[in-house]
Amino acid sequence: MATTVFYLSGTSAAIPSDYQSGTLNQWHGIGGGGGGSISTVGGGGGAEYRRQDNVVATPGGTLPCVIGAGGAGLIGTTVGNGGTGTNTTLNVTTLIAVGGGGAIGSTATGGAGGTGGTGTTAHNNGGAGGSGTNAGNEGPGGGGTGGPTGAGAAGGPTSANANSGGEGGGGADGGSSPANSASTTGATGGLNNAGSGGGAGGSPTGNGGTGTAGGGGGGGGATSGNGGNGGPEAIWTQTSNSATAGPGGGAGGGAQGGIGGNGGVGGNYGGGGGSGANPTSASTGGGNGANGILVLIYTPAAGGGAPGPGVALAGSFTSRIIRIAGVVGYVLLGWLMTGR
Repeated sequence: MATTVFYLSGTSAAIPSDYQSGTLNQWHGIGGGGGGSISTVGGGGGAEYRRQDNVVATPGGTLPCVIGAGGAGLIGTTVGNGGTGTNTTLNVTTLIAVGGGGAIGSTATGGAGGTGGTGTTAHNNGGAGGSGTNAGNEGPGGGGTGGPTGAGAAGGPTSANANSGGEGGGGADGGSSPANSASTTGATGGLNNAGSGGGAGGSPTGNGGTGTAGGGGGGGGATSGNGGNGGPEAIWTQTSNSATAGPGGGAGGGAQGGIGGNGGVGGNYGGGGGSGANPTSASTGGGNGANGILVLIYTPAAGGGAPGPGVALAGSFTSRIIRIAGVVGYVLLGWLMTGR
């Protein structure tokens, strides 16, 4: 049975003692998502997904790694860029999953989806953050993360509808991009690859809903609604504690009325942050991108590591059989020697 291990931080990946070097192993990486900006500039880009199989490593040793950090959303009242998500790497260049780009203030452009890494077994790009107008009322959504099934979808861009709600985030891993908001209600988030999971758009004065199973977050309502967070897709389960992980949906954008709504946070792992609307408060702004992750799935070597309960039981049973056989042999020998 395969064993799954998550690496969420640190600079070295501990290799299990029963790891089979060069065979029967898979390494999956997701970079950090990009951060959203303010003033409806744009959402952050979703991160790239990469996979590399049959990596050579010493059982019980380590490999250098970096876990990508999500880019920070821009906070304040001055237009600028969202932070860029950083790359997730294994053994420097064996696997590189590129982080999503931060939204670009000078051109009101959403962050680019992560692309161009290394890891040849499989890869899918992250979705771009939705772009804005630098003067609109609704914040664009963040891009979804790429995954084993497909690419991340782009976040919703600013629409031509005046005074509408915020836009939705893109779905992860082969999901879809959201439709624009056409009213004071926020847009529904992009769907996941099963055709569901988009966060509900906020009511005219409400916040957008959180996406589920890789769906994008919903856009905030037109009167200062905050964007919803992107949803995590649970496609991997860690053997040691049953924790789950997977690509994340992009976050929804905030809307302008009043102080201006915040952009939502990208979904774990690798989702792009949503854009904030036009803020009048220094404490409001774009949403953060989600951090990345490194995942190992491997088939343990036979006899590797500490023996399990079944092995210990088998050894105990065998020892008992040997002792019983010895006693029976001793009795038989005595019987023959006495001629009975």
